[in-house]
Amino acid sequence: MLVYLWHVPAMTLMIGVGLLWPEVLLPASTSGWWMVRPVWFVLSGVMLAGLVWAALRWELWFARFEPTRSTVRGVLGSLVAGVAVHEIWQQGVGITPAQLLWEGLFVLSLLLLTGRRSPA
Repeated sequence: MLVYLWHVPAMTLMIGVGLLWPEVLLPASTSGWWMVRPVWFVLSGVMLAGLVWAALRWELWFARFEPTRSTVRGVLGSLVAGVAVHEIWQQGVGITPAQLLWEGLFVLSLLLLTGRRSPA
């Protein structure tokens, strides 16, 4: 998955960087635009390296777990996750009792859907 999704956050971050300092990073003149291209390439490379490192750490951490092999746990975990995500989407993330209930049920669904990978 690391290879396929890095460009979306990288593009979003680069747009954000451009909006923070538009008169320098997004000049109106054509010659100015071409003059800042090397800056954009360096910034893009640094950002890409950081995102790839973070995504690699993310994937290595999740490699410790494997999906459940139990049909009942899989179906139950999927249903609980779907309802919990819907309710979190409706109520938002927070610390009210109702929000904590749905957030806890979402964590429970993850526990139902995964297990520790046994050492080989």
